[in-house]
Amino acid sequence: MINWILTSSVLIVVILLIRKLLGEKLSPGAQYVLWILVLLRLLVPVSFGKSSYSLAALADQAVA
Repeated sequence: MINWILTSSVLIVVILLIRKLLGEKLSPGAQYVLWILVLLRLLVPVSFGKSSYSLAALADQAVA
C-alpha cells in the first residue's frame, strides 16, 4: 500500500514539474495524457517486478 501511494505521489509531482517547465509549450491533449497516466496508476494499484533502485526499496530501507 505504501508503495502504491509513494509511486502515485512521485508521478503527480513529476507531472506538475513537467507542466511548470514546459508551460504553454505543452498542448492540452498532452496534459490530458499525463493526467490519464496518474488516473491509471491510482485505479490499477499493481506493480510489475521489483527493482533494488525503486522508491519502494528506499522506503523499505528507511523504515527498517
